[in-house]
Amino acid sequence: MKAGATVIGKAPVGTPSLTDNQAQFKALVVELWGDKSEDRAVGKGRILQVGSVADGLKQAKLSPDFTFKRFAAQNQVLFVHRRSADTDFYFVDSRSDQAQRFSARFRVMGKLSELWHADTGKIEPASYTGADGMTTVPLALEPFGTVFVVFREPTNQTSEMLPEVRETEPYQLEGSWDVLFEEGRSAPASVRFDKLSSWSKNSDAGIKYLSGHGTYTKHIQVSESYFKNAELVWIDLGDVANLAEITVNGKPLGIVWKARYRVNVTDALKAGDNTLQVRVADHLWVNRLIGDAQPGAMQYTLTVRDPYKANFPRVPSGLLGPVRLLREEPGAILKAGE
Repeated sequence: MKAGATVIGKAPVGTPSLTDNQAQFKALVVELWGDKSEDRAVGKGRILQVGSVADGLKQAKLSPDFTFKRFAAQNQVLFVHRRSADTDFYFVDSRSDQAQRFSARFRVMGKLSELWHADTGKIEPASYTGADGMTTVPLALEPFGTVFVVFREPTNQTSEMLPEVRETEPYQLEGSWDVLFEEGRSAPASVRFDKLSSWSKNSDAGIKYLSGHGTYTKHIQVSESYFKNAELVWIDLGDVANLAEITVNGKPLGIVWKARYRVNVTDALKAGDNTLQVRVADHLWVNRLIGDAQPGAMQYTLTVRDPYKANFPRVPSGLLGPVRLLREEPGAILKAGE
Protein backbone atom coordinates (compact mmCIF):
# COMPACT_ATOMS: atom_id res chain seq x y z
CA MET A 1 0.00 0.00 0.00
CA LYS A 2 2.86 2.37 0.72
CA ALA A 3 4.02 1.73 -2.87
CA GLY A 4 0.59 2.58 -4.31
CA ALA A 5 -1.68 -0.46 -3.93
CA THR A 6 -5.39 -0.04 -3.20
CA VAL A 7 -6.90 -2.53 -0.75
CA ILE A 8 -10.66 -3.04 -0.49
CA GLY A 9 -11.98 -4.58 2.71
CA LYS A 10 -12.52 -4.29 6.44
CA ALA A 11 -9.67 -4.56 8.91
CA PRO A 12 -8.70 -8.18 9.69
CA VAL A 13 -9.72 -9.29 13.18
CA GLY A 14 -6.97 -11.82 13.79
CA THR A 15 -4.25 -14.03 12.35
CA PRO A 16 -4.68 -17.82 12.11
CA SER A 17 -0.96 -18.42 12.61
CA LEU A 18 0.21 -19.78 15.97
CA THR A 19 3.69 -18.28 15.44
CA ASP A 20 2.70 -14.65 14.77
CA ASN A 21 3.25 -12.05 17.46
CA GLN A 22 -0.32 -10.96 18.23
CA ALA A 23 0.75 -7.55 19.52
CA GLN A 24 2.75 -6.82 16.37
CA PHE A 25 -0.14 -8.02 14.22
CA LYS A 26 -2.65 -5.74 15.95
CA ALA A 27 -0.25 -2.80 15.77
CA LEU A 28 0.15 -3.32 12.02
CA VAL A 29 -3.63 -3.45 11.54
CA VAL A 30 -4.06 -0.15 13.39
CA GLU A 31 -1.21 1.41 11.39
CA LEU A 32 -2.86 0.49 8.10
CA TRP A 33 -6.58 0.59 8.82
CA GLY A 34 -6.60 3.12 11.65
CA ASP A 35 -9.01 2.95 14.54
CA LYS A 36 -12.10 4.01 12.59
CA SER A 37 -14.15 2.38 9.87
CA GLU A 38 -13.35 4.85 7.12
CA ASP A 39 -11.39 5.10 3.91
CA ARG A 40 -7.89 6.42 4.36
CA ALA A 41 -4.61 7.02 2.53
CA VAL A 42 -1.57 4.85 3.31
CA GLY A 43 1.61 6.05 1.64
CA LYS A 44 0.91 6.28 -2.09
CA GLY A 45 -1.99 3.83 -1.77
CA ARG A 46 -5.23 3.73 0.17
CA ILE A 47 -7.64 1.51 2.02
CA LEU A 48 -11.30 1.41 1.03
CA GLN A 49 -13.40 -0.18 3.74
CA VAL A 50 -16.77 1.53 3.27
CA GLY A 51 -19.35 -0.30 1.13
CA SER A 52 -19.01 -3.32 -1.14
CA VAL A 53 -16.24 -4.42 -3.46
CA ALA A 54 -18.25 -2.97 -6.35
CA ASP A 55 -18.38 0.38 -4.51
CA GLY A 56 -14.64 0.18 -3.92
CA LEU A 57 -13.98 -0.44 -7.62
CA LYS A 58 -16.07 2.61 -8.49
CA GLN A 59 -14.13 4.71 -6.00
CA ALA A 60 -10.90 3.45 -7.52
CA LYS A 61 -12.34 4.31 -10.96
CA LEU A 62 -11.89 0.71 -12.12
CA SER A 63 -14.35 -1.19 -14.26
CA PRO A 64 -14.90 -4.85 -13.30
CA ASP A 65 -12.31 -7.08 -14.98
CA PHE A 66 -15.07 -9.29 -16.42
CA THR A 67 -18.85 -9.02 -16.65
CA PHE A 68 -21.47 -10.80 -18.72
CA LYS A 69 -25.04 -10.20 -19.75
CA ARG A 70 -26.87 -12.60 -17.46
CA PHE A 71 -29.17 -14.88 -19.49
CA ALA A 72 -31.01 -16.34 -16.48
CA ALA A 73 -31.02 -15.38 -12.82
CA GLN A 74 -29.79 -18.80 -11.65
CA ASN A 75 -26.96 -19.11 -14.17
CA GLN A 76 -23.36 -18.26 -13.44
CA VAL A 77 -20.27 -17.66 -15.51
CA LEU A 78 -16.88 -17.88 -13.82
CA PHE A 79 -13.55 -16.57 -15.10
CA VAL A 80 -9.82 -16.55 -14.47
CA HIS A 81 -7.58 -13.82 -15.90
CA ARG A 82 -3.86 -14.20 -16.50
CA ARG A 83 -1.68 -11.56 -18.09
CA SER A 84 1.73 -11.98 -19.73
CA ALA A 85 3.93 -9.20 -21.03
CA ASP A 86 1.76 -8.57 -24.08
CA THR A 87 -1.24 -10.93 -23.86
CA ASP A 88 -4.39 -11.20 -21.74
CA PHE A 89 -5.80 -14.71 -21.25
CA TYR A 90 -9.35 -15.09 -19.91
CA PHE A 91 -10.67 -18.56 -19.11
CA VAL A 92 -14.49 -18.36 -19.25
CA ASP A 93 -16.54 -21.15 -17.67
CA SER A 94 -20.33 -21.51 -17.98
CA ARG A 95 -21.91 -23.29 -15.00
CA SER A 96 -25.19 -23.92 -16.83
CA ASP A 97 -26.33 -27.37 -17.97
CA GLN A 98 -27.86 -25.73 -21.06
CA ALA A 99 -26.14 -24.28 -24.12
CA GLN A 100 -25.90 -20.50 -23.72
CA ARG A 101 -25.29 -17.41 -25.84
CA PHE A 102 -24.28 -14.20 -24.10
CA SER A 103 -22.09 -11.11 -24.33
CA ALA A 104 -18.98 -10.95 -22.18
CA ARG A 105 -17.10 -7.71 -21.36
CA PHE A 106 -13.37 -7.71 -20.65
CA ARG A 107 -11.23 -4.90 -19.27
CA VAL A 108 -8.99 -4.84 -22.34
CA MET A 109 -8.77 -2.34 -25.18
CA GLY A 110 -6.87 -2.06 -28.44
CA LYS A 111 -6.43 -5.79 -29.16
CA LEU A 112 -8.06 -8.32 -31.46
CA SER A 113 -10.08 -11.03 -29.72
CA GLU A 114 -9.52 -14.75 -30.27
CA LEU A 115 -11.18 -17.92 -29.01
CA TRP A 116 -8.88 -20.77 -27.98
CA HIS A 117 -10.54 -24.18 -27.58
CA ALA A 118 -8.64 -26.43 -25.19
CA ASP A 119 -10.40 -29.65 -26.25
CA THR A 120 -9.44 -29.36 -29.94
CA GLY A 121 -6.54 -26.90 -29.97
CA LYS A 122 -8.45 -24.75 -32.47
CA ILE A 123 -7.83 -20.97 -32.47
CA GLU A 124 -10.33 -18.73 -34.23
CA PRO A 125 -10.99 -14.98 -34.43
CA ALA A 126 -14.01 -13.60 -32.57
CA SER A 127 -16.29 -10.61 -33.11
CA TYR A 128 -15.74 -7.74 -30.70
CA THR A 129 -16.67 -4.14 -29.91
CA GLY A 130 -14.45 -1.87 -27.82
CA ALA A 131 -15.56 1.18 -25.84
CA ASP A 132 -14.78 2.92 -22.53
CA GLY A 133 -11.79 0.70 -21.79
CA MET A 134 -13.78 -2.53 -22.25
CA THR A 135 -14.05 -5.06 -25.08
CA THR A 136 -17.35 -6.90 -25.59
CA VAL A 137 -17.23 -10.36 -27.20
CA PRO A 138 -20.31 -12.47 -28.09
CA LEU A 139 -19.89 -16.04 -26.85
CA ALA A 140 -21.77 -19.30 -27.44
CA LEU A 141 -20.94 -22.05 -24.95
CA GLU A 142 -22.08 -25.65 -24.75
CA PRO A 143 -23.54 -27.10 -21.50
CA PHE A 144 -20.87 -26.52 -18.86
CA GLY A 145 -18.77 -25.18 -21.72
CA THR A 146 -15.47 -23.35 -21.41
CA VAL A 147 -13.29 -21.28 -23.71
CA PHE A 148 -10.16 -19.15 -23.53
CA VAL A 149 -10.76 -15.59 -24.76
CA VAL A 150 -7.34 -14.24 -25.69
CA PHE A 151 -6.23 -10.70 -26.54
CA ARG A 152 -2.70 -10.56 -28.00
CA GLU A 153 -2.61 -8.73 -31.37
CA PRO A 154 -2.70 -4.90 -31.20
CA THR A 155 -5.26 -3.14 -33.39
CA ASN A 156 -6.53 0.36 -34.05
CA GLN A 157 -9.99 -0.95 -34.87
CA THR A 158 -12.65 -0.49 -32.22
CA SER A 159 -14.84 -3.30 -33.57
CA GLU A 160 -14.95 -6.25 -35.94
CA MET A 161 -18.04 -8.25 -36.79
CA LEU A 162 -17.56 -11.73 -38.25
CA PRO A 163 -20.24 -13.72 -40.10
CA GLU A 164 -21.99 -16.25 -37.92
CA VAL A 165 -22.35 -19.81 -39.18
CA ARG A 166 -25.90 -21.06 -38.67
CA GLU A 167 -27.18 -24.62 -38.40
CA THR A 168 -30.00 -25.75 -40.64
CA GLU A 169 -32.86 -27.93 -39.42
CA PRO A 170 -31.27 -31.22 -38.25
CA TYR A 171 -31.97 -34.43 -40.13
CA GLN A 172 -32.71 -37.15 -37.58
CA LEU A 173 -31.55 -40.69 -38.37
CA GLU A 174 -34.54 -42.91 -37.66
CA GLY A 175 -34.86 -46.67 -37.77
CA SER A 176 -32.91 -49.65 -36.50
CA TRP A 177 -29.24 -50.13 -35.61
CA ASP A 178 -27.16 -53.30 -35.75
CA VAL A 179 -25.00 -53.67 -32.64
CA LEU A 180 -21.98 -55.93 -32.02
CA PHE A 181 -20.81 -56.62 -28.47
CA GLU A 182 -17.37 -57.84 -27.37
CA GLU A 183 -17.04 -61.43 -26.20
CA GLY A 184 -16.93 -62.50 -22.59
CA ARG A 185 -18.89 -59.55 -21.17
CA SER A 186 -22.33 -61.25 -20.81
CA ALA A 187 -24.01 -59.66 -23.84
CA PRO A 188 -24.95 -61.57 -27.02
CA ALA A 189 -22.53 -61.29 -29.94
CA SER A 190 -24.96 -59.18 -31.97
CA VAL A 191 -28.42 -57.67 -31.70
CA ARG A 192 -30.65 -55.30 -33.64
CA PHE A 193 -32.14 -52.32 -31.82
CA ASP A 194 -35.34 -51.03 -33.41
CA LYS A 195 -34.64 -47.70 -31.73
CA LEU A 196 -31.96 -46.27 -29.50
CA SER A 197 -32.30 -46.72 -25.76
CA SER A 198 -30.08 -47.32 -22.74
CA TRP A 199 -28.55 -50.78 -22.36
CA SER A 200 -29.67 -50.63 -18.74
CA LYS A 201 -33.33 -50.72 -19.89
CA ASN A 202 -32.92 -53.77 -22.12
CA SER A 203 -34.91 -56.93 -21.29
CA ASP A 204 -31.83 -59.12 -21.93
CA ALA A 205 -29.91 -59.36 -18.63
CA GLY A 206 -26.64 -59.73 -20.56
CA ILE A 207 -27.16 -56.26 -22.05
CA LYS A 208 -28.93 -54.73 -19.06
CA TYR A 209 -25.90 -55.17 -16.79
CA LEU A 210 -23.21 -54.80 -19.46
CA SER A 211 -20.05 -52.81 -18.88
CA GLY A 212 -17.90 -52.75 -22.01
CA HIS A 213 -17.99 -51.87 -25.70
CA GLY A 214 -20.78 -51.94 -28.26
CA THR A 215 -20.40 -51.07 -31.95
CA TYR A 216 -23.48 -49.58 -33.64
CA THR A 217 -23.77 -49.72 -37.43
CA LYS A 218 -26.26 -47.96 -39.68
CA HIS A 219 -26.56 -47.15 -43.39
CA ILE A 220 -27.39 -43.53 -44.23
CA GLN A 221 -28.80 -42.36 -47.55
CA VAL A 222 -27.82 -38.76 -48.33
CA SER A 223 -29.01 -36.83 -51.37
CA GLU A 224 -26.73 -34.69 -53.53
CA SER A 225 -28.84 -31.63 -52.69
CA TYR A 226 -28.08 -32.01 -48.97
CA PHE A 227 -24.52 -30.74 -49.56
CA LYS A 228 -25.65 -27.60 -51.42
CA ASN A 229 -24.55 -24.39 -49.61
CA ALA A 230 -23.11 -26.47 -46.77
CA GLU A 231 -19.86 -25.20 -45.26
CA LEU A 232 -19.68 -28.07 -42.77
CA VAL A 233 -21.68 -31.23 -42.09
CA TRP A 234 -21.74 -32.76 -38.60
CA ILE A 235 -23.00 -35.96 -37.04
CA ASP A 236 -24.45 -35.25 -33.61
CA LEU A 237 -24.96 -38.32 -31.39
CA GLY A 238 -27.29 -36.60 -28.93
CA ASP A 239 -26.40 -38.25 -25.63
CA VAL A 240 -23.75 -40.92 -25.05
CA ALA A 241 -22.88 -42.94 -21.95
CA ASN A 242 -19.99 -42.55 -21.84
CA LEU A 243 -17.50 -42.34 -24.76
CA ALA A 244 -17.90 -42.92 -28.48
CA GLU A 245 -15.60 -43.34 -31.48
CA ILE A 246 -17.19 -42.42 -34.84
CA THR A 247 -16.32 -43.89 -38.23
CA VAL A 248 -17.95 -42.97 -41.56
CA ASN A 249 -17.30 -45.09 -44.65
CA GLY A 250 -14.29 -46.65 -42.94
CA LYS A 251 -12.72 -43.28 -42.05
CA PRO A 252 -12.11 -42.75 -38.29
CA LEU A 253 -13.31 -39.31 -37.25
CA GLY A 254 -12.27 -39.22 -33.61
CA ILE A 255 -13.57 -39.84 -30.11
CA VAL A 256 -16.25 -37.74 -28.39
CA TRP A 257 -16.32 -37.61 -24.60
CA LYS A 258 -18.47 -34.61 -23.63
CA ALA A 259 -21.51 -32.65 -24.77
CA ARG A 260 -21.97 -31.85 -27.54
CA TYR A 261 -21.18 -35.35 -28.86
CA ARG A 262 -20.52 -34.46 -32.48
CA VAL A 263 -17.83 -34.73 -35.16
CA ASN A 264 -17.20 -33.06 -38.51
CA VAL A 265 -18.10 -35.52 -41.32
CA THR A 266 -17.78 -33.08 -44.25
CA ASP A 267 -14.87 -34.93 -45.87
CA ALA A 268 -16.12 -38.44 -45.07
CA LEU A 269 -19.82 -38.27 -46.00
CA LYS A 270 -20.83 -38.60 -49.65
CA ALA A 271 -23.97 -38.52 -51.73
CA GLY A 272 -25.70 -41.90 -51.78
CA ASP A 273 -25.17 -44.77 -49.34
CA ASN A 274 -22.95 -44.21 -46.30
CA THR A 275 -21.94 -46.55 -43.50
CA LEU A 276 -21.92 -45.03 -40.02
CA GLN A 277 -20.27 -46.87 -37.12
CA VAL A 278 -20.36 -45.67 -33.52
CA ARG A 279 -18.26 -47.65 -31.04
CA VAL A 280 -19.48 -46.85 -27.54
CA ALA A 281 -17.59 -47.59 -24.34
CA ASP A 282 -19.34 -47.80 -20.96
CA HIS A 283 -16.72 -48.55 -18.32
CA LEU A 284 -18.32 -47.12 -15.21
CA TRP A 285 -18.82 -50.65 -13.77
CA VAL A 286 -21.98 -49.55 -11.95
CA ASN A 287 -24.44 -51.70 -13.91
CA ARG A 288 -22.02 -54.64 -14.01
CA LEU A 289 -21.58 -54.58 -10.23
CA ILE A 290 -25.35 -54.41 -9.76
CA GLY A 291 -25.70 -57.36 -12.16
CA ASP A 292 -23.11 -59.39 -10.29
CA ALA A 293 -25.10 -58.78 -7.09
CA GLN A 294 -28.23 -60.44 -8.52
CA PRO A 295 -29.15 -63.81 -6.94
CA GLY A 296 -27.35 -66.66 -8.73
CA ALA A 297 -25.58 -64.31 -11.16
CA MET A 298 -22.27 -65.22 -12.82
CA GLN A 299 -19.48 -63.04 -11.46
CA TYR A 300 -17.70 -60.87 -14.04
CA THR A 301 -16.00 -58.49 -11.63
CA LEU A 302 -13.60 -58.69 -8.73
CA THR A 303 -13.23 -55.72 -6.40
CA VAL A 304 -12.26 -55.24 -2.78
CA ARG A 305 -14.94 -52.60 -2.30
CA ASP A 306 -18.39 -52.98 -3.80
CA PRO A 307 -21.00 -50.47 -2.58
CA TYR A 308 -23.67 -51.56 -5.11
CA LYS A 309 -26.51 -53.89 -4.16
CA ALA A 310 -28.88 -55.90 -6.32
CA ASN A 311 -31.74 -53.41 -5.91
CA PHE A 312 -29.71 -50.29 -6.71
CA PRO A 313 -30.91 -48.21 -9.72
CA ARG A 314 -28.97 -48.76 -12.93
CA VAL A 315 -27.34 -45.83 -14.74
CA PRO A 316 -27.75 -44.93 -18.46
CA SER A 317 -25.34 -46.67 -20.83
CA GLY A 318 -24.72 -46.98 -24.55
CA LEU A 319 -25.74 -44.71 -27.42
CA LEU A 320 -28.84 -42.81 -26.33
CA GLY A 321 -29.36 -40.40 -29.23
CA PRO A 322 -31.08 -38.88 -31.00
CA VAL A 323 -28.48 -39.16 -33.78
CA ARG A 324 -28.75 -36.34 -36.30
CA LEU A 325 -27.05 -34.85 -39.34
CA LEU A 326 -26.46 -31.10 -39.02
CA ARG A 327 -25.50 -28.75 -41.82
CA GLU A 328 -23.79 -25.40 -41.28
CA GLU A 329 -24.37 -22.56 -43.74
CA PRO A 330 -23.18 -18.94 -43.86
CA GLY A 331 -25.47 -16.77 -41.77
CA ALA A 332 -25.92 -13.27 -40.45
CA ILE A 333 -23.26 -11.29 -38.64
CA LEU A 334 -23.24 -11.97 -34.90
CA LYS A 335 -22.93 -8.61 -33.16
CA ALA A 336 -21.29 -8.03 -29.82
CA GLY A 337 -24.01 -7.17 -27.33
CA GLU A 338 -26.68 -9.35 -28.92
